[in-house]
Amino acid sequence: MYVFLFVCILHQFLNNYFGEIIIYWQVRVSDATYETPWYLRNATFRRSIQIITARTRTPIMMNGLKMYILCLHSFIEFMKRIFSYYTVLKNVSK
Repeated sequence: MYVFLFVCILHQFLNNYFGEIIIYWQVRVSDATYETPWYLRNATFRRSIQIITARTRTPIMMNGLKMYILCLHSFIEFMKRIFSYYTVLKNVSK
């Protein structure tokens, strides 16, 4: 049973971790486009940078069945709730 619980928690963690990586790299793309010397380039390049910057303003958030966002903060909240439910059920069963 402990192996099953460990695998379930690990699965949940990996889902949230990869969601966090996607959020992190999207912010990095936004920062990189901001830091390019776009003012030295031609109009086509400047327009492309504007489009990329505009599209990275709204973060990409992966949803878990549209119930929560897959990020490490959500995983921590998930673990807090699981532990709370476990302690309540353990106290009730005594």
